[in-house]
Amino acid sequence: MISNLIGHSIAKTLVECNAIRQEELALYEYSFSYLSENVLYYSITILAGALSGNLSASVLILIILTALRCCGGGAHASHPLICVIITYGQTLFILHYVPILTHIKHFSWIVLLLISDTIILLLAPVNHINKQLNVTQHISLRKRCLFSIAVINLLFFILIALNYRKLYITTVICVMISSISEVIGHLTNGASHERKNRNL
Repeated sequence: MISNLIGHSIAKTLVECNAIRQEELALYEYSFSYLSENVLYYSITILAGALSGNLSASVLILIILTALRCCGGGAHASHPLICVIITYGQTLFILHYVPILTHIKHFSWIVLLLISDTIILLLAPVNHINKQLNVTQHISLRKRCLFSIAVINLLFFILIALNYRKLYITTVICVMISSISEVIGHLTNGASHERKNRNL
C-alpha cells in the first residue's frame, strides 16, 4: 500500500543519514506507515466532503469515529487492505447516503442513537487477541468512552435544536457504525480466545 511505501522510504532514508540505527528500521517504518495512512485517510475524507458539499459532515465523521475507536476499540480486519476498504467505504457511504435520509423523523434517530450508545457502553473497551487490556487500562478507556458518548450525545441534541439535519444524522450513523464494530470485535475476540485455548 502507499502508506507502507512512504513509511519504508522515510525510515530507510533516516538509516542512510545515520539518524536511526538499522535495528530501529522496523519500528520507524511501522510508525511512519501508520502516520502516513492516517494523514492520507483524513485528507481524502476532507476532500471528499468538500467536493460533495458535505465538508462539515466529513469533519464530524473523523472526530466521532476516531474518538470512539481510540477509547472503545472494535473489530480488526484480517488484512490491512480489507481495513482500508472498510474504512474508506463506510466514510463514502455516510457522505453519500446522509442527504437521502433527511426525511426520517427526529424520534427515529434518537432511538437509534440510544440503542447504539447502550451497545457501546456495554461492550467498550473491546479487547483484541494480540493486545489484552489490564484492569487499569480497561478502567481508563471506559471512562474516556463514557465521556466521549456524553459529549457526542450533547452535540447530537444541539444539532437537533439547530435543525442541522445532515449533521445530526451523520452523528447517529457514526455511533451506529462504532457500535457494530464493537459487537464484531467482541465476538471475534471471543472466538479467537476459544481457538487459542483449544490449541494449548
